[in-house]
Amino acid sequence: MLGTGDITAGKYQIIRKIGSGGMSEVYLVKDLTLQRTWAMKVAAHGVTPQEKRKEQQILSEAMLMKRLDHPGFPRIVDLFREKDMLCIVMDYAEGGTLEQLIRNSGPRDEDVVVTWARQLCDMLSCLHGMDPPVIYRDLKPANIILRSSGRLCLTDFGIATAGAVREKVRAGTPGYAAPEQMLDGSCDERTDIYALGMTLYFLLTGLDPRDEAFREMNTDRLHFSAVGVSVSVGLQEIIRKCTAQVPAQRYRDCSELMRDLLHPVRPAVLLQRRKMRQRILAAAVIAAVLLIAAGMIFQRGVREFTEEEIYAARLDPEASFTAEEKEQSYLNAIALQPERSEGFVRLLELYETEMDFGMRESRQLLRLFRENRQTLLADRAKAADLLRRIGKLYFFRFQGGDGSVRERILRAEPFFSEWKRDFGNFENTDAECLWEICSFYKTYTLSAAGLQEPGSAELARMLSAVERLLTLLEQYSGSDRAAVSLTTLREMAGFLNAWRFAFCAAGMEERTIQTYISKIAEMTGSVETLRADHLQEKEQLEEDCAVFAENIRTAWLVHRNNG
Repeated sequence: MLGTGDITAGKYQIIRKIGSGGMSEVYLVKDLTLQRTWAMKVAAHGVTPQEKRKEQQILSEAMLMKRLDHPGFPRIVDLFREKDMLCIVMDYAEGGTLEQLIRNSGPRDEDVVVTWARQLCDMLSCLHGMDPPVIYRDLKPANIILRSSGRLCLTDFGIATAGAVREKVRAGTPGYAAPEQMLDGSCDERTDIYALGMTLYFLLTGLDPRDEAFREMNTDRLHFSAVGVSVSVGLQEIIRKCTAQVPAQRYRDCSELMRDLLHPVRPAVLLQRRKMRQRILAAAVIAAVLLIAAGMIFQRGVREFTEEEIYAARLDPEASFTAEEKEQSYLNAIALQPERSEGFVRLLELYETEMDFGMRESRQLLRLFRENRQTLLADRAKAADLLRRIGKLYFFRFQGGDGSVRERILRAEPFFSEWKRDFGNFENTDAECLWEICSFYKTYTLSAAGLQEPGSAELARMLSAVERLLTLLEQYSGSDRAAVSLTTLREMAGFLNAWRFAFCAAGMEERTIQTYISKIAEMTGSVETLRADHLQEKEQLEEDCAVFAENIRTAWLVHRNNG
């Protein structure tokens, strides 16, 4: 349709074609206005009824993607018609698919796959939680891109469907699509969970569910050991539950699945418990001459598993429990087995999602962290994640003290600083950005009283810190991107405004400071969010940037007149 160098909409210049299929082609384009690269899907105008349906499907896909607000999905940044073409401009997810990766380099280790599984589960949870819920219907390794940052991106929403009453159309990829989806087109959240389970199996084993080798090896249930890979019992049970033939036997939803993905040992404990009960039942029917021996086996089994069962029950309180009751259940689990980390992590999850996090909760969390610090930080990879999560908990949710940004950042800073000191070699742009925010705030904003007369060198370092922070912020991809962006941009704008006279007196150019204010205003305008409080904050910050720009202009004008 288009050739290298062609320009559409007056600003998108074709670099090269990167994909094609059906009626559409995908190009890598350069935005001549923003000097950024995007992917642009181009669909020809439909003529025949079949082509018109395909064009409408592509348009519906774009409308759906515009509603998505998650770093795991490409953003739609522009949509227009030009001549006989429908053009959709979106994020360019650079990288190869997981299918290409496995076929070229072989299966991945369990730790890597579990990390990916959690990301995919979070993406599906986002889709299923929309109003109306969206069922993706075509989850498979070929539709998952591994970005250079290590994060996954889910593409191709061509057959995704939304609504309480969904059109029953047999669609999807055989082998990955759930049985009911291929039988009559039925689909719900559990349909996507089935495809996720099959995707995880492929990533761990390299066996494609569409191949004859897969069907020969997995006639009754999914097998792992015969493939020659080592997969923990817990993860095997998770995948088998995801891929149960009957939907009612799968996970009910992604939140239930995520609970096990965060603690893969739990399904293994439940499996061990079932096997023990089966052994006890078998022992109970042994001939009378072995009755005493059977009784001893039973008693030994009870003694061996009583504490484990109590611990597991406290980690998994009833769904009807209030948040406070769940909190107490997790505290009881920690008291029972303080050498294990699961109880602390569950308590942290509760504060992250369901409960207010104030002074009482903070004191409790810090006390448990100090008492069990050695155990909690024993595993370096898990320790890095734990410090990052506690820092984010304070950064976003702490409601103690005066409830200000200052209070939250002061509480979060020690955890991000420890993360940076001990685990800064772990690649995590999001944690790096939050550490930079806390460090900048502590160094320059909170220490303003000690910097009444900063010299040119100090002011230059300040501006370098601002520039680095803004660069990191553009790379931030967490699900809380809107909140992080607005908080940081507000602090940066206020900082530049507060120090405008110092910058002016040090002989710095006005346009240098104005460039930063303009950049902050531009980044504020690009923040994507549907939350009312964020939209209000965004609007206020845009107004503040205009005021700050005028303040800075006035400061230099006064300085010139006085000079």
